[in-house]
Amino acid sequence: MSMMSCLKEGLHLRIVQLPGIGGVFRIAPPLTVSEEELHTGVAILADSLEAVLAAGA
Repeated sequence: MSMMSCLKEGLHLRIVQLPGIGGVFRIAPPLTVSEEELHTGVAILADSLEAVLAAGA
């Protein structure tokens, strides 16, 4: 997944490496978010994952 492609579309996410825990996937939505914005964020993430999977095939 390209974190930069998600960020360009307005979704901030990253994987954080924490001692003793390992990798933690973080999505940083705003403190207040509408249902429409949640759907938009999920769509951005899905599009990014699909692009990576298609590139690897």
